[in-house]
Amino acid sequence: MIFMGHAVHNIGQHNLDISSFEALAKDLSQRFQANVEYGAFDDFYFDWDGFFREPSYEFWQFGKVYYPGSQLNLMLIDQYYLYHFVYLRYGEDTYQLPCFVEDDLSMRELLKALNNVCYEFRDFENDIQYGIIFNDTFHDWYDSFSMKWYSFCRAFTEEDNDEYFLSEVMVYRRQVKAFFEKVGGTEAYYFDDQGESHYLTHDYYEWAGIKDEVKRNFKETTLNISEFLKDKRPFPKGEYPLAFFDDFGDL
Repeated sequence: MIFMGHAVHNIGQHNLDISSFEALAKDLSQRFQANVEYGAFDDFYFDWDGFFREPSYEFWQFGKVYYPGSQLNLMLIDQYYLYHFVYLRYGEDTYQLPCFVEDDLSMRELLKALNNVCYEFRDFENDIQYGIIFNDTFHDWYDSFSMKWYSFCRAFTEEDNDEYFLSEVMVYRRQVKAFFEKVGGTEAYYFDDQGESHYLTHDYYEWAGIKDEVKRNFKETTLNISEFLKDKRPFPKGEYPLAFFDDFGDL
C-alpha cells in the first residue's frame, strides 16, 4: 500500500455562532483577536435572477469587524452566498430558474446550500488557509501535517524505529488540539484525503454524521491515538489504519 502525495485532512467540531454572517465574523474576531472582513467572491456561474453567466471573480465585501489594537486581518468568505440570496428573492420558484433546471450539478449544489452553511476562513495577507466552516464542523485546519499520510501512519507501525515520525505527529497533535479548543471542539479525526475515507473530506457532513460513517465503515480500521499511546503497541510493518480518532486524552 502506497500513500505518495496523500495528505492528512483533519476534521473537528466547533461551537461558533453561525446564526448570521455578521455574528460569525464577530465571534471569530473575538476568538482570534483579529479584524475580520466578511463577504463573498463572485465565482458563481449564475446571476441574481438565476441565468447562466460568466463570473467576475471580484470580492463583494459586506462588512468588517475590528478587534481593538489588532494587526491581524482575516477574511471570512460565504461559499453559498448567491444560492441563499436567490432563494430569498424567489422562494420556491428558485427551483424553476434556468441555471438549476438545466444543470443537475447546480441543482444539487442549491439543495445542499439551502440546508447548510459553508464559509472559508483565511489570512490572505500571509497566505494562510484556516479551513472551511460547516454547520458544526471545521475542516482541514491550515497548519496541516508537514509530511504526508504515509509518514503519519508510520508513527504507529514497526517501521518507525527511532520514533521520529511519532515525535512529528505529537507536535502536530498539540497544534490541532490548541486550534480546536479555540473554536470550541474537543476531538478530531484525521483522514487520508485520497484514501478510502476521502469522501468524508470532500463533502458536507455534520459531526454526528462523521462519527456514524466512521463507526459504520471504518470501525475496525480507525486508530484511537490516545488509547494507542498508553501501551504503544505498533502495527506490523505494512499494515496501516484507514482513519485516526483523537480526543487528546494523553496531552
